[in-house]
Amino acid sequence: MRSSPSRSRFFYRFLQGLTWFTGLYLLIGYVLGYTLWWKHWAVGFWLLAMPCAMGFMAVLTVIWFLADVRKAWMPFLLVLAGWPFWQRTIGFHSSSGETVTGKTLDIITFNVSSFRVDNFSETRSITQTRTISRWLQAQQADVLCMQEYYNWRAPDLDPLFQSSDWLNRAGYSYAAIADSSGRKPPFRTYYNGVAIFSRHPIVQTRFTSFASGNGVNGLVVADILKGADTLRVISLHLMSMGVRVGRVMKATDSRSAKSETRNILHKLKEGFISHNLEMDPVIKAIRNSPYPVILCGDFNEVPTGLSYGRARRHLKNSFEEAGTGFGFTLNRSPWFIRIDNQFHSNHFTVVKHEVVRSVSASDHFPVRVRYRY
Repeated sequence: MRSSPSRSRFFYRFLQGLTWFTGLYLLIGYVLGYTLWWKHWAVGFWLLAMPCAMGFMAVLTVIWFLADVRKAWMPFLLVLAGWPFWQRTIGFHSSSGETVTGKTLDIITFNVSSFRVDNFSETRSITQTRTISRWLQAQQADVLCMQEYYNWRAPDLDPLFQSSDWLNRAGYSYAAIADSSGRKPPFRTYYNGVAIFSRHPIVQTRFTSFASGNGVNGLVVADILKGADTLRVISLHLMSMGVRVGRVMKATDSRSAKSETRNILHKLKEGFISHNLEMDPVIKAIRNSPYPVILCGDFNEVPTGLSYGRARRHLKNSFEEAGTGFGFTLNRSPWFIRIDNQFHSNHFTVVKHEVVRSVSASDHFPVRVRYRY
């Protein structure tokens, strides 16, 4: 049974309207994302939806090729125009198996979720803490960049939470830490914040604690001496937006769902405003560096976002250079995002980029990258 001409015309016009609307959305997103000329919080919302709009336009392109190939070229060109965004979103690289020669540098970035002290406080279980601890001690990385790093000596806490001790025994003899109290090393009783641990001497450090997150969010800059070379490593934790999509799905009525949705939108707005300010000292540390730079951290923002774009203006991203698939790094809802990244200056070539999904005790997966320089 054939559809009536009126229905066909309606579907055709509806499809055209969707295509033009999505195309306009993408064009504006490309201008905002590629030029970074406007850093208003509204841009954060616009760019947040770009992967969905790009995927939808790809579907529309296929539909037009099947329905009317003459109308398919405009959406097809718009999909191609988003190639830099596609590169940020999905990787098609594979391990070459080549023997690595020359100087190498292995770096891990990992939001360790305070070594799950929250779970210990509730259940007195140290299973998750032990999992993270054993994995970190087993690694042979040159540098560990950690966010939500936690160290506390207290009679009611398990000795595993004296994390600096077992990291030191594992060979990470040098540390640079910015904690929520604003104190700087040497201190051994308590810290909670951003940290860098290194097997190689740290010759100079700088610390910045952000106002968001009670000081847990921040920036650590460490100039590290490996052999005759000095390298600048930056560990970063931008404001956590605290988005919990699962709460909307679990809402028992429409009023609760609307309230949770408004809460998420408010937190996202606050986050976009804070991220723009927090990235300023990061960019300054990159631009003023006399040494090759590695930037690691929890950006709390998707790869199409402004913070990622600002870092990408000065550095290359390790996932874009050697990643595979989507590289999702969040181990909780929403699962389908990559917010933990490593960036590097042109002095480095990425040999391997890996999201270690076998380590699931934190609400983030660690990202391990091997560089040649």
